[in-house]
This record gives sequence, C-alpha cells and structure tokens, in this order.
Amino acid sequence: MGKKQTSKSSQSQIKLKDTLSSKERNELKVLSDAILVKTLEQPSDEFQHFIELDGLIQRIRKIESGIKSPIKSNRDNETIDDFVSWCQKQGAKFSKIQLKKIGTGSDLGLVAKVTLKKDENFIEIPDSMIFSFSKIQEDLPTPLKQCPLFDGMSNVRLAFALMIEKLKPNSNWKPYLDVLPDKFRTVLYFTPTDMRELQGTVALSSALKQVKFIASQYAFLYKFLLTTQSSADCPMVDELLISFTYDFYCWAVSCVMTRQNLVPQGESKELEAVLIGLWDMANHSNGTINTCYNEVTNNIESFCLKNFESGDQVTMAYGDRSNEDFFIHNGFVFPENTNKSYNIKLSLSKSDQLLDERTKLFTKIEVKTSGNFQVSPEFSNDLIAFVRIFNMTKDQLIYWNIADNAKDLLNSDIKLDEELEGKVRMFLLMRAKILLRAFPTTLDDDESLLATQLQRTKTMLVQYRVLEKKSLLEIIARIENIIKSDNTQN
Repeated sequence: MGKKQTSKSSQSQIKLKDTLSSKERNELKVLSDAILVKTLEQPSDEFQHFIELDGLIQRIRKIESGIKSPIKSNRDNETIDDFVSWCQKQGAKFSKIQLKKIGTGSDLGLVAKVTLKKDENFIEIPDSMIFSFSKIQEDLPTPLKQCPLFDGMSNVRLAFALMIEKLKPNSNWKPYLDVLPDKFRTVLYFTPTDMRELQGTVALSSALKQVKFIASQYAFLYKFLLTTQSSADCPMVDELLISFTYDFYCWAVSCVMTRQNLVPQGESKELEAVLIGLWDMANHSNGTINTCYNEVTNNIESFCLKNFESGDQVTMAYGDRSNEDFFIHNGFVFPENTNKSYNIKLSLSKSDQLLDERTKLFTKIEVKTSGNFQVSPEFSNDLIAFVRIFNMTKDQLIYWNIADNAKDLLNSDIKLDEELEGKVRMFLLMRAKILLRAFPTTLDDDESLLATQLQRTKTMLVQYRVLEKKSLLEIIARIENIIKSDNTQN
C-alpha cells in the first residue's frame, strides 16, 4: 500500500500550535475590551489615566511573555553584509557610501567612501526596495485586507504588513527586516518613571496620547484577528494571531513612526506610507530635504545637503520639524535643531461669564477656542488673536463681533487698544513664567545631571527638558524686551 495522501480539506484543519491557552486568550480579549473602553475616556488627569492604562498593558505583556518574539536583530557584520548584498542585487546605486555602525552601540549610518560635493547624487533606491502594504496585499487573504482600521490609515497598514513579512522565514524582504532595529526609544517604550521625567513639558500630553492611540490599535487588531480566526479557515491569520503581541505591534509601529515616508505607489501613483531600504539608514542633520521621487525610473534619488569628506557620516534632513516632533515620533533629541518652534496649550474657561461672546468672535475669525499655539520662534497669528480675545472686556467683544475688520485681530502688526495690547504681553509673559515654574527641576539641575553618567533614555529625557526650558527662557526674555521698549517709547 502506498503512503496515504492528506486531502486539502484535512490540511486546512491543521492548526499551528498556540503558546497560550484558551483561558489566556480569553483574558487577553477581556483586557483588550477594557483598553478600548479606557481609551475612549476623556480624563481630567491625563497622567493618572496613563497609569491605569499602563496597568492593563502590563497585564497583557505578562500573559504574552511566553510567546516567542519574532524580533531579532543583532546587527552583526554578517547581517549587515547580507543586507548590503541584497541592496546590490536589487539594483540600488550607492558606490560612494557604505553602511556602517556609528558609535559604540548598534546604531547604523551612511558613511562617505569618497569626497562628496553639495547637491551630488549619492544614492538611488529602486522601487523593488520600497516596502509598502500595496506590495504584499495580493498575498493576503481577503479577511485581512478588510480590516476596518486600515481605512485612511496607511501607517497602520504599513505596520501590519511589516509584522506579516517578519513572520515569513523566507520573505523576500528578510535581509532588510533583519537589519532594522530591534529596540527603539520612542514614547511607546517609556515606563511610568520615564513619563514622570516629562512633567512640566508640553511633550508629556503628546506622549501620553501616543501611548493611548497605539494601545487602542493593538486592542482593536487583537480582537479583529480573534474574530477573523473563528470565522475563516486561514493559516496566515492563525500564525499572525499566535505571534501578535503588544510588544510586536509596538516594534512594528516604531519602525514605521521613525522611518516612514509618503511615496507614490501602484498604477494609480497614490501617495502611500512606505519604508525605503538603505536610504532610511541615514541619520538626521539640519538642512533642506534633498530627496526626490523619479517618476520615470520610480527610483528614490538623494543628493548631498552639504560637502562631505571621505569618512564623514552622510546625513540628510528629515524635514523642518520641531524638537517635540522628533522626540515624540522619532525617539531622539537633536539639540542643534535650527527649528525653534515651541507651542503652548491654551483654552477658554467654561466658567467665563463672557464665554459665548468670546466663542462667537473666535468662530467669526476662524480661530480655535482651545489647542496648541505657537509662541516661538515668533508668535503665531492665531496665538495673538486668541490672547487678544481672551483679554477683551464685554464692550470690546461687542465691538469686534460686529466689526467688518475683525480679522485684524490676527495681525500683530496692527496695534489695537494700548491697554489691551499691554494685557496681551503680560498674559504671555506670565504664562511662560508659570510653565517654567511647573518643572520639578531647574535648568541648572538638568545641566548638572547631563554632566553625569546617565542611562540612555534618561539622558534623552533630560536633554528634552533642557530644550523646552531654554525655549521658555528665550520667550520670557523676548517679551520683557518688548515691554521695556514700549515703556521707553512711552
């Protein structure tokens, strides 16, 4: 008798072994439900809300701790060499640079092999090295393509695609995926102790919100995979579910957050969030974005933002972005950043007896009644308008609510009532001083800390505090100079 053949129907019933028991799976479902409820709340105390949310996350991580992590990247010479060989086979052009470890850790960067001149082309990446969801979606079963969370969120789709390819032992993208970092310093990895280091900063609220968003995405995706597995016979769903963890998702999201770019993809050439192999190993420095998408070749082409000598690290500009933006979304602090943008959060008081009149005027000139307003390097137009309206008397509100030139309130060059303008300057001065006093430490304290040996994440957190404090001190000095100048003229 010959060997018995296994029918297709029998093969479809073969399930990958799940590390977790059905009880543990149910516990994860209950915790995911709790996270979805928690992240819909509008807390009065954001930090306490984060502590409660983190408690749920840690319970999930404890249950998932027995699941073997697919995230492995030691970035040894063999892994780097394999990746470089893969890039060459894909047709990348980078003969003038090389990929090397930077510093004593595992960080990588691009280093010049020859002298490079400003605006000289130093790298070309073919379309075959641009990783996107659309590149792998044909291989996905229909249920996975129909995840509601993907609608309008190409960054979530990209993180999802990254996890799917990471689980494939023979993925065409394996050399690239193996060289990606296995650890990040994004806010998703901050402990409550780390978050407390941000007390007093404007970045704290953004960091807490980021954790909340990603936790809710994890919970939604876990429940989606659980439901899809029970209703569809699909090995890919099985494998993804038994490997899907909060840590795995944070890794994928961090990869996307720190290196995604929008590039035309597919026949429609619609902009899509993508990862660009090798090119995304370049580190940041000040300058203008000097990379373009060649619509003829579909290549990514990058040009030197300045002269580089042989042996220099070849950097590129990630864009004209604030320190807060780099800190929250890229997980690094750049003290030399030329973008000094700094925002403060302002809102109307619900107990204000003139709330309706102020709200009416805000609506008329199309300025938000709450949110972040830029105070550095220059006072934004909407900030000036907000503070003017915030400090108006009832008679002034009546006048401006019927005035044809109400949008003059947005123009700081147009001087209004002298008393009102004085209130505006004093409001901004006192606000900046209050924000500076809200820090648990002084600038001198932080600079003394940086002179000691600190753990890397702690160093980054203290560096960021220093940048915010220096911004506030510059704002205070600028307003005081304006007040002094006005007093001299009067």
